[in-house]
Amino acid sequence: MFDWSKEEEKSFYLNNIERIASNLEVIDGAKDTIDKLRQDGHEIYIISGRNNGEYSDPFIITKDWLHKHHISYDQLILTNAYFEHEKTEVCLKNNIQILIDDSVRTCLDAKQHHITTLLMDCLLYTSDAADE
Repeated sequence: MFDWSKEEEKSFYLNNIERIASNLEVIDGAKDTIDKLRQDGHEIYIISGRNNGEYSDPFIITKDWLHKHHISYDQLILTNAYFEHEKTEVCLKNNIQILIDDSVRTCLDAKQHHITTLLMDCLLYTSDAADE
């Protein structure tokens, strides 16, 4: 979009990822769904692919974000997003039967190991786009 080289793009990403991640909003309906699942007796494991060397302290950044947005969970586990099988391994090790993720490759990998997967697809609209 900005006619950046791969190096410029990577530099921008690495210099801004923590700020961006810390300021993300909760996807509409996500907190209510998590609250309902917990209320129904389900355990909530947050498995994040942030343990990939791009964050100074991915556990604290993620934990603080979850706390800031009052997201209730039983366990926070960090994986490396660049290893597509790592979330599947976490599910198998912890007997997690359903995985909700935004990565097609992660969902396909988990599905191959008989884990029910739900691919989360989130479209973001500006108020102008929503009015059209």
